[in-house]
Amino acid sequence: MTAALRCSMLAVVLLVTACGGSYTPLPPAPSPSPYELEPATAASRAATATLVVQPTATPAATSSATPVVVVPSPPPATATPSPRATSTATATATATPNPEPTATPLPTPETSVSSGAGSGTTEPLWLPVGPVVVELEMTGSGAAIARIIDAVAGKTVTLLANVQAPWSGSRVVDLPADGSFRVEIAAQGSWIVRIIRPALETVPVQSAPLVAEGDTSTALYYILLPAGEHAVRATHAGAGAFSITAHAAAGGGTLPVVRQIGPVEIETALTISGTLPALVLLDVAADGAWTLEID
Repeated sequence: MTAALRCSMLAVVLLVTACGGSYTPLPPAPSPSPYELEPATAASRAATATLVVQPTATPAATSSATPVVVVPSPPPATATPSPRATSTATATATATPNPEPTATPLPTPETSVSSGAGSGTTEPLWLPVGPVVVELEMTGSGAAIARIIDAVAGKTVTLLANVQAPWSGSRVVDLPADGSFRVEIAAQGSWIVRIIRPALETVPVQSAPLVAEGDTSTALYYILLPAGEHAVRATHAGAGAFSITAHAAAGGGTLPVVRQIGPVEIETALTISGTLPALVLLDVAADGAWTLEID
């Protein structure tokens, strides 16, 4: 306390005493704390702390928002296997071929009959490997051509006839494999086609010696020929091709016997190999009168 202040206080005491009053000393004033000016500073620090907390809280909010962004919407996009299922179904639906089912098997013994007029083809018919007999009747006039074709590949298997209508005849065709076949005809008149798979139970078997004749192409069946060599004599009065071919009834074997053109008288031999007799069909292709003898 300074000397000036003490003097002032003493003067006040004396004055009070002189006036007859009593003096009650005032408690000493608290000495100012060196930290009295700090509240403002502390408040600013608290504010500063609060400001500091807010930025800290902001990242917390950002970090909590981050997981929301992390939850991706692409997972539904992964659920696009449904197009795969659609493409699989389409592939399965388109993998169904039409030509095969339309060809119906011909049971044994059965005959398939087709008819028409002008150029056309028969319906496809499923046939097994081996020999079949095709009978043809063509009316009208002019050129008439008939052939058996592979219904799937469209290739010619055998030329059945290339004649002048009217014409009728029959041929033996040895099919190279199981499959679907048609008869294709180019003609001006009407026509009938019969495809026959002759059964042993319904067809009489002829044995050598054999004598046959005709005036057109003819299928001869069945003929039983013992093993060994057989003399063959044949004549043909037509101007075109003349041929005789032996077909094994069980399939898988053909043997040309005669190949000539025009009028002919011929002697040749037909040999059946092995020790067992052979059951055969003979295909005679001719455009005129013919005769055949087999010893």
